[in-house]
Amino acid sequence: MEETSNTHNRRKTGLLIGAGIGFLYSLVASTINPLLIRDLPLYSNSMANLNQIFWATLAGAVMGYIVNWPEAGLPGIMLASLLGSVTIFIETLIRATQSYGTYGLLLVTFIYIILPLSVFFLPLTGLLRWVSGYLLQSGNSPWWKWYSLRMYLSLIILSILVGSLKLYSAEARASLHKVNETIKLVQSSGVDKSPWGFRNIADTTYKADRHYQLEWTDDMSRFPYPFGGEDNTSSPTFGVVLVYFKGGETITCLVRSTDANVYLCEQLK
Repeated sequence: MEETSNTHNRRKTGLLIGAGIGFLYSLVASTINPLLIRDLPLYSNSMANLNQIFWATLAGAVMGYIVNWPEAGLPGIMLASLLGSVTIFIETLIRATQSYGTYGLLLVTFIYIILPLSVFFLPLTGLLRWVSGYLLQSGNSPWWKWYSLRMYLSLIILSILVGSLKLYSAEARASLHKVNETIKLVQSSGVDKSPWGFRNIADTTYKADRHYQLEWTDDMSRFPYPFGGEDNTSSPTFGVVLVYFKGGETITCLVRSTDANVYLCEQLK
Protein backbone atom coordinates (compact mmCIF):
# COMPACT_ATOMS: atom_id res chain seq x y z
CA MET A 1 0.00 0.00 0.00
CA GLU A 2 2.83 2.36 0.91
CA GLU A 3 4.59 1.59 -2.39
CA THR A 4 1.36 2.36 -4.30
CA SER A 5 0.99 5.63 -2.43
CA ASN A 6 4.60 6.60 -3.18
CA THR A 7 4.09 5.80 -6.87
CA HIS A 8 0.96 7.93 -6.99
CA ASN A 9 2.72 10.83 -5.30
CA ARG A 10 5.70 10.50 -7.63
CA ARG A 11 3.41 10.61 -10.68
CA LYS A 12 1.62 13.68 -9.35
CA THR A 13 4.92 15.38 -8.58
CA GLY A 14 6.24 14.53 -12.03
CA LEU A 15 3.12 15.96 -13.65
CA LEU A 16 3.46 19.25 -11.77
CA ILE A 17 7.21 19.55 -12.33
CA GLY A 18 6.84 18.74 -16.04
CA ALA A 19 4.05 21.29 -16.41
CA GLY A 20 6.16 23.94 -14.66
CA ILE A 21 9.18 23.29 -16.86
CA GLY A 22 7.05 23.37 -20.02
CA PHE A 23 5.37 26.59 -18.94
CA LEU A 24 8.57 28.48 -18.07
CA TYR A 25 10.42 27.25 -21.16
CA SER A 26 7.63 28.24 -23.58
CA LEU A 27 7.03 31.57 -21.83
CA VAL A 28 10.68 32.57 -22.24
CA ALA A 29 10.96 31.11 -25.76
CA SER A 30 7.91 32.98 -27.06
CA THR A 31 8.75 36.38 -25.56
CA ILE A 32 12.54 36.68 -25.43
CA ASN A 33 13.06 38.14 -28.91
CA PRO A 34 10.52 41.02 -28.72
CA LEU A 35 11.71 41.79 -25.18
CA LEU A 36 15.45 41.88 -25.88
CA ILE A 37 15.62 43.02 -29.52
CA ARG A 38 14.03 46.46 -29.27
CA ASP A 39 15.55 48.09 -32.36
CA LEU A 40 13.42 46.02 -34.77
CA PRO A 41 9.63 45.80 -35.16
CA LEU A 42 9.46 42.09 -34.39
CA TYR A 43 6.29 40.09 -34.93
CA SER A 44 4.47 38.93 -31.82
CA ASN A 45 1.15 37.10 -31.87
CA SER A 46 -0.40 36.95 -28.41
CA MET A 47 -2.84 34.17 -29.27
CA ALA A 48 -0.11 32.08 -30.91
CA ASN A 49 2.11 32.61 -27.87
CA LEU A 50 -0.66 31.55 -25.50
CA ASN A 51 -1.33 28.51 -27.66
CA GLN A 52 2.35 27.58 -27.61
CA ILE A 53 2.54 28.02 -23.83
CA PHE A 54 -0.58 25.89 -23.34
CA TRP A 55 0.65 22.99 -25.46
CA ALA A 56 4.18 23.10 -24.02
CA THR A 57 2.75 23.05 -20.49
CA LEU A 58 0.48 20.14 -21.39
CA ALA A 59 3.30 18.23 -23.08
CA GLY A 60 5.55 18.74 -20.05
CA ALA A 61 2.82 17.53 -17.71
CA VAL A 62 2.15 14.41 -19.80
CA MET A 63 5.85 13.59 -20.09
CA GLY A 64 6.39 14.15 -16.36
CA TYR A 65 3.49 11.82 -15.57
CA ILE A 66 4.45 9.07 -18.02
CA VAL A 67 8.11 8.99 -17.00
CA ASN A 68 6.98 8.32 -13.42
CA TRP A 69 4.25 5.81 -14.33
CA PRO A 70 6.24 2.55 -14.05
CA GLU A 71 7.65 1.46 -10.73
CA ALA A 72 11.10 1.01 -12.27
CA GLY A 73 12.89 4.11 -13.51
CA LEU A 74 14.42 2.90 -16.79
CA PRO A 75 11.17 1.78 -18.51
CA GLY A 76 9.54 5.11 -17.68
CA ILE A 77 12.49 7.09 -19.01
CA MET A 78 12.56 5.08 -22.25
CA LEU A 79 8.78 5.29 -22.71
CA ALA A 80 8.68 9.06 -22.20
CA SER A 81 11.66 9.56 -24.53
CA LEU A 82 9.93 7.53 -27.23
CA LEU A 83 6.77 9.58 -26.75
CA GLY A 84 8.76 12.79 -27.16
CA SER A 85 10.30 11.63 -30.45
CA VAL A 86 6.90 10.54 -31.80
CA THR A 87 5.42 13.93 -30.85
CA ILE A 88 8.14 15.77 -32.75
CA PHE A 89 7.59 13.54 -35.77
CA ILE A 90 3.85 14.24 -35.78
CA GLU A 91 4.48 17.98 -35.54
CA THR A 92 6.99 17.79 -38.41
CA LEU A 93 4.56 15.73 -40.47
CA ILE A 94 1.77 18.27 -39.99
CA ARG A 95 4.03 21.13 -41.01
CA ALA A 96 5.27 19.22 -44.05
CA THR A 97 1.74 18.45 -45.26
CA GLN A 98 1.06 22.17 -45.20
CA SER A 99 3.99 22.76 -47.53
CA TYR A 100 5.05 20.03 -49.93
CA GLY A 101 3.35 16.88 -48.67
CA THR A 102 6.51 14.75 -48.46
CA TYR A 103 4.87 11.95 -46.43
CA GLY A 104 6.93 9.02 -47.68
CA LEU A 105 10.29 10.72 -47.25
CA LEU A 106 9.42 11.82 -43.73
CA LEU A 107 8.24 8.34 -42.77
CA VAL A 108 11.47 6.73 -43.99
CA THR A 109 13.52 9.42 -42.27
CA PHE A 110 11.65 8.88 -39.00
CA ILE A 111 12.40 5.14 -39.05
CA TYR A 112 16.11 5.93 -39.21
CA ILE A 113 16.17 8.73 -36.63
CA ILE A 114 13.67 7.47 -34.02
CA LEU A 115 16.37 5.95 -31.82
CA PRO A 116 18.79 8.92 -31.99
CA LEU A 117 15.84 11.26 -31.40
CA SER A 118 14.75 9.24 -28.38
CA VAL A 119 18.28 9.48 -26.98
CA PHE A 120 18.00 13.26 -27.35
CA PHE A 121 15.11 13.20 -24.85
CA LEU A 122 16.88 10.99 -22.30
CA PRO A 123 18.43 13.86 -20.28
CA LEU A 124 15.03 15.57 -19.94
CA THR A 125 13.07 12.44 -19.04
CA GLY A 126 15.83 11.27 -16.71
CA LEU A 127 15.78 14.66 -15.01
CA LEU A 128 11.99 14.53 -14.55
CA ARG A 129 12.23 11.07 -13.00
CA TRP A 130 15.12 11.96 -10.71
CA VAL A 131 13.60 15.29 -9.56
CA SER A 132 10.28 13.62 -8.74
CA GLY A 133 12.06 11.03 -6.61
CA TYR A 134 14.23 13.69 -4.98
CA LEU A 135 11.25 15.81 -3.96
CA LEU A 136 9.35 12.73 -2.82
CA GLN A 137 12.22 11.85 -0.49
CA SER A 138 12.04 15.32 1.01
CA GLY A 139 8.75 14.20 2.54
CA ASN A 140 7.00 16.95 4.43
CA SER A 141 9.86 19.40 4.12
CA PRO A 142 8.36 22.86 3.27
CA TRP A 143 9.21 24.23 -0.16
CA TRP A 144 11.08 27.19 1.37
CA LYS A 145 13.53 24.89 3.13
CA TRP A 146 16.87 24.72 1.33
CA TYR A 147 16.58 20.97 0.64
CA SER A 148 13.56 21.60 -1.62
CA LEU A 149 14.17 25.23 -2.54
CA ARG A 150 17.49 24.56 -4.24
CA MET A 151 15.82 22.05 -6.55
CA TYR A 152 13.01 24.43 -7.52
CA LEU A 153 15.49 27.25 -8.14
CA SER A 154 17.67 24.98 -10.29
CA LEU A 155 14.68 23.93 -12.41
CA ILE A 156 13.58 27.55 -12.86
CA ILE A 157 17.07 28.61 -13.97
CA LEU A 158 17.40 25.60 -16.28
CA SER A 159 14.01 26.28 -17.92
CA ILE A 160 14.90 29.93 -18.48
CA LEU A 161 18.31 29.08 -19.93
CA VAL A 162 16.90 26.51 -22.35
CA GLY A 163 14.10 28.88 -23.38
CA SER A 164 16.66 31.63 -24.02
CA LEU A 165 18.20 29.47 -26.73
CA LYS A 166 15.31 30.73 -28.89
CA LEU A 167 16.94 34.16 -28.97
CA TYR A 168 17.72 35.06 -32.57
CA SER A 169 21.32 34.40 -33.53
CA ALA A 170 23.60 37.15 -34.83
CA GLU A 171 23.01 35.86 -38.39
CA ALA A 172 19.24 35.97 -37.94
CA ARG A 173 19.38 39.51 -36.56
CA ALA A 174 21.57 40.59 -39.47
CA SER A 175 19.01 39.14 -41.91
CA LEU A 176 16.18 40.98 -40.16
CA HIS A 177 18.11 44.25 -40.20
CA LYS A 178 18.88 43.84 -43.90
CA VAL A 179 15.24 43.29 -44.84
CA ASN A 180 14.16 46.14 -42.56
CA GLU A 181 16.67 48.52 -44.18
CA THR A 182 15.60 47.43 -47.66
CA ILE A 183 11.92 48.06 -46.88
CA LYS A 184 12.72 51.54 -45.59
CA LEU A 185 14.84 52.23 -48.66
CA VAL A 186 12.10 51.20 -51.09
CA GLN A 187 9.35 53.04 -49.23
CA SER A 188 11.37 56.25 -48.99
CA SER A 189 13.22 56.26 -52.33
CA GLY A 190 10.95 54.34 -54.69
CA VAL A 191 10.90 51.06 -56.59
CA ASP A 192 13.95 51.91 -58.70
CA LYS A 193 16.17 51.77 -55.61
CA SER A 194 15.22 48.21 -54.71
CA PRO A 195 17.94 45.52 -54.95
CA TRP A 196 17.58 42.65 -57.39
CA GLY A 197 16.23 40.12 -54.88
CA PHE A 198 13.54 42.57 -53.84
CA ARG A 199 12.23 43.39 -57.33
CA ASN A 200 9.29 40.94 -57.24
CA ILE A 201 7.71 42.68 -54.29
CA ALA A 202 9.13 46.20 -54.61
CA ASP A 203 5.86 47.70 -55.86
CA THR A 204 3.88 46.00 -53.09
CA THR A 205 6.37 47.23 -50.50
CA TYR A 206 6.31 50.79 -51.83
CA LYS A 207 2.51 50.99 -51.66
CA ALA A 208 2.17 49.14 -48.35
CA ASP A 209 1.58 50.68 -44.95
CA ARG A 210 4.66 52.08 -43.17
CA HIS A 211 3.84 49.99 -40.11
CA TYR A 212 4.91 46.35 -40.27
CA GLN A 213 6.39 43.52 -38.20
CA LEU A 214 9.25 41.14 -38.96
CA GLU A 215 9.70 37.45 -38.22
CA TRP A 216 12.70 35.18 -38.87
CA THR A 217 12.62 31.40 -39.18
CA ASP A 218 14.85 28.61 -40.44
CA ASP A 219 11.77 26.64 -41.50
CA MET A 220 12.13 26.62 -45.28
CA SER A 221 8.52 25.51 -45.71
CA ARG A 222 7.53 29.09 -44.84
CA PHE A 223 8.87 30.12 -48.24
CA PRO A 224 6.11 29.63 -50.85
CA TYR A 225 8.17 27.52 -53.26
CA PRO A 226 10.37 24.43 -52.85
CA PHE A 227 13.94 25.59 -52.52
CA GLY A 228 17.38 24.04 -52.63
CA GLY A 229 17.47 22.25 -55.97
CA GLU A 230 19.69 24.79 -57.67
CA ASP A 231 23.43 24.17 -57.43
CA ASN A 232 24.19 27.79 -56.56
CA THR A 233 21.81 27.83 -53.61
CA SER A 234 22.21 24.43 -52.02
CA SER A 235 25.44 25.05 -50.07
CA PRO A 236 24.89 28.34 -48.18
CA THR A 237 22.58 28.37 -45.19
CA PHE A 238 19.40 30.35 -45.78
CA GLY A 239 16.78 31.78 -43.47
CA VAL A 240 13.30 33.08 -44.17
CA VAL A 241 12.20 36.58 -43.14
CA LEU A 242 8.48 37.28 -43.16
CA VAL A 243 7.08 40.81 -43.21
CA TYR A 244 3.53 41.48 -42.02
CA PHE A 245 2.25 44.90 -43.10
CA LYS A 246 -0.52 46.58 -41.16
CA GLY A 247 -2.62 46.78 -44.32
CA GLY A 248 -2.70 42.98 -44.62
CA GLU A 249 0.05 42.32 -47.16
CA THR A 250 2.61 39.65 -46.28
CA ILE A 251 5.91 39.14 -48.02
CA THR A 252 8.52 36.47 -47.44
CA CYS A 253 12.22 36.79 -48.25
CA LEU A 254 14.91 34.17 -48.60
CA VAL A 255 18.04 35.60 -46.98
CA ARG A 256 21.49 34.06 -47.03
CA SER A 257 22.66 33.81 -43.45
CA THR A 258 26.39 34.07 -44.21
CA ASP A 259 26.21 37.63 -45.52
CA ALA A 260 22.55 38.71 -45.02
CA ASN A 261 22.08 38.89 -48.79
CA VAL A 262 18.41 39.06 -49.82
CA TYR A 263 18.28 36.29 -52.40
CA LEU A 264 14.60 36.27 -53.39
CA CYS A 265 11.31 37.73 -52.11
CA GLU A 266 7.73 36.80 -52.91
CA GLN A 267 4.33 38.02 -51.79
CA LEU A 268 2.15 35.51 -49.96
CA LYS A 269 -1.39 35.29 -51.31
